[in-house]
Amino acid sequence: MHPGRMRLMQPPWLGLVALLFVSCLPAWADDQPPIPVSFTIDQPGYVTLVIEDAAGKRVRNLVSETYFTAGTHTAWWDGLDESGRINIWYHNIYDIEGKLVAPGSYRVRGPTRQRLDLRYEFTVYNAGTPPWYLSDRTGQWLADHTPPSDVLFLNYSAPVGTRSQVLIGSYVAESGDGFTFTDLAGRKLYGMRSLGGGGGWWGASHLARDAGPRALGGVYAYNASAWEDYLEVWEMGPNSKLLTYQFADPAQTGISGLAAHNALIVASLPKTKQLLFIDGSTRSVLGTASVPNGRRQRIRGGGAQPFQHRAGGRPGHDLAAAGDAARHGPAVGCYSST
Repeated sequence: MHPGRMRLMQPPWLGLVALLFVSCLPAWADDQPPIPVSFTIDQPGYVTLVIEDAAGKRVRNLVSETYFTAGTHTAWWDGLDESGRINIWYHNIYDIEGKLVAPGSYRVRGPTRQRLDLRYEFTVYNAGTPPWYLSDRTGQWLADHTPPSDVLFLNYSAPVGTRSQVLIGSYVAESGDGFTFTDLAGRKLYGMRSLGGGGGWWGASHLARDAGPRALGGVYAYNASAWEDYLEVWEMGPNSKLLTYQFADPAQTGISGLAAHNALIVASLPKTKQLLFIDGSTRSVLGTASVPNGRRQRIRGGGAQPFQHRAGGRPGHDLAAAGDAARHGPAVGCYSST
């Protein structure tokens, strides 16, 4: 890219700088602010102009990446700064209510550039075919905000056919897919940006599959993610939210593991050192149990026994049974590993 030349006309300083002298600001018509900033570019291009005070502190972003034809142009400044900038949303969307700058000397500077020509050469970090978006969701790969955080093997019917496949979850997807389904060779079969978690931004940080004989019909996986002061658990298949769990304090927010068996879902809450038990049938919280150093967990069948916690393979203390044995199976043990 070869930038074009821009001359600021009032008077020029180092080719890209002009001095503006502000002493008083009379009233002006609604259609034109009072201070002209003239500049000349020798070829068409995109112009950015900023205004700085005598100490070099930026007081106003006047023009941003705006296309101008070759020749002399005038931008107009209303004499306001950007001191009233307020972030009105999470994603850097601002409301600006400026104040009049103090009388003094100000300079304008800025670059110009020609149009960028994009050429596709290759894509890294990709197993989509092709690496860009397709309407059938077979293109592009994973999410743009976060890397994959959990992987789940699906050995029965899922959204794409009936063959065995792998589900990959990524926590946040502003673009791309928070859920990616692949075959066993890693080739993408399908993708979904979000089921609606976190207001539509989440894929999933944690995944689980219920392989119990009394698993809920139509649910091929569960996913969970935590943000700010709450945890959301979702059913995949019905693609509906199972529940939202509210933490008492935002400092407690977090999840480090998810497991499911016979419609019993268990989430590990590392910051409160608890296991959270959820009844998938009634979509309700059954209770919590304290565990030291809880991380990922699995639920398995065995002899009739209460839930037990094992840290690093060592027997721990008994946990209160979450639900009755008839509902979740006569032999359910929950194990957590560090």
